[in-house]
Order: sequence, then structure tokens, then C-alpha cells
Amino acid sequence: MFEKTVNFDGKNSWTDYKIIFKTFTLGAPSPQLVLINVPFRNGSLDETDYFGDVKYNDRTLSMDFLIHWAEDYPYDIYSNVLNNLNGQRKKIKISADQGWYYEGRLTVGDLSIDSGFWNFNISALVDPFKYKDTEAKFHIDGSEEIELLNDYMPSIPTFNCDSNMVVTFEGKTYYFSDSTFIDYDESDPLVVREALFYMYTDIENRLIYVNPNITFSTNDDIIAYLKELKYQGWSSLTEENLNRIREKANEKILWLKSGRGSNQNPLLKLRKGRNILEIQGNGWVTISYRQGRL
Repeated sequence: MFEKTVNFDGKNSWTDYKIIFKTFTLGAPSPQLVLINVPFRNGSLDETDYFGDVKYNDRTLSMDFLIHWAEDYPYDIYSNVLNNLNGQRKKIKISADQGWYYEGRLTVGDLSIDSGFWNFNISALVDPFKYKDTEAKFHIDGSEEIELLNDYMPSIPTFNCDSNMVVTFEGKTYYFSDSTFIDYDESDPLVVREALFYMYTDIENRLIYVNPNITFSTNDDIIAYLKELKYQGWSSLTEENLNRIREKANEKILWLKSGRGSNQNPLLKLRKGRNILEIQGNGWVTISYRQGRL
């Protein structure tokens, strides 16, 4: 077993593909600069971090491999690499970079022979960040304050609860439902209410927040409620938008019925460093999120 190896979606370069990992080159992600030239002004206006953080372009990863001269079927080994990796998007784990992985699309290069060794390159266009999956489990008894540590990249956590819970973070409140429920009925008021939780609409790209104490019997009750709601300056809801809301509510109900109990809210983002959350409820909650660093 070679010490330096690469895993592609869990398959090892040596034990699974019989190729020897030689060297790699990791490119730096370039920042997405936003520079505005203004007539009659020296220099440009730099709006790169106008929305709070710098965005980055994809980066490149180049890996050199060889097939040992003692292998009886080098072309079959190379063909197997082509069939499984060429053009595929994979999770790439390099043994020297323990705990982290890259994600991107692979390109397998040409095969050549030199001094009895068959050589080829695998390149990848990967995301600017490398990732690490993190999971923490907490038992909540009434109200608990927990701490989550996050690296450089903002991350949206997933809450898997065995009872309904309320999370407060940076002064805002978020509701997460019991993820163990599987058998849902569209007529269940809880289900119809949950169908609106954290639901994106096509109306000004805003999120609909529904008072958790309000219940609805049918989707038509939801529509009636929305028609009365003048949330954040909405003055009217067209029939087209109402139909979109109906569709999304039905999609959410199907999602709940499937028993997929993970909950996210795109507005709840973990920052770099220590993140303090207050959770109210009773039971266990598993919080999973993906950390990222350059």
C-alpha cells in the first residue's frame, strides 16, 4: 500500500485502480474582482466585496500517475480509469490533505511510456473551496445554548430533530420540524402549515414567514391568508404567482410525506469562527454542515 494516494468518491487510486500517485499541483482560486471604471476619475471603483465577502473562481488540480512495469495489463488499467473517472464529477481526497476534500470534474490525459512505466495525468476543475463534513449531536431539555465552530466559508447547517424545535441565532428565530414524521396527510393542518416554512417563492425572491401558531386546513386557506398579507410591501398577488405558491406547497407536502427529515433555512448561515445558537425544545437534534477553506 502506497502512503500517497487519492480517493475518488471513496475509491482508492492504488487499491481500486492500481495506479501509483506521483505528484500533484493545486492552483489558487482567483478572486472575482468587480472593478468599475468611472469616466474622468483616476483608477476604478472596487466593489469586489460589496455584498460582504469576496467570491472566487474555480481552481485547478493536476495529478500525475503511473502504472508499474510489472502490471500485466496496463491498457486495461488505463481503460478502467477512463471509464470510471474521465468527465465525471467526483469528491477528491488527497491523502496528504487529511480531513479535507475537493469537488470537481475530472479529465484523464493521454497515456505515454517512459523507462518501462506508463504515465498519465488526471486534471480537475474543482470548486474554489476544499470541504470538510461536520456533524454534532445535542440533547435539548427545554432551552440550551450550543456552540458550532466553522471555518472560512459561510455554511448553511441542516437540523435533524426528533421533535419540533426553535433556533435563535444572531437575533433571528427559525423553526425546525420533527424529522421523524413520515406518514403525512395533506389535510393535516400541521403539514399544510409546514408547507410554507422557509419556502422560496418567485415573488421578489422573498421568503414567506408564517406565524407558527396559525394553522390552515387547505391550500386555499393558505392562499386566502397570503392575499390578506401585506408582507414587506406586497400590494397584490397575481394568479400566476398564487399558482406557483400552490405548486411549491404541494412539493413541500410531498417532501414531508417522503420522510426526508432534514431541515435547512437559507437565511441561517454559520460565520467564520464561533457561532452561538439557542435551541428550544425537547429531544435530540443532529446538526450537520460543510466547512470550507481556500
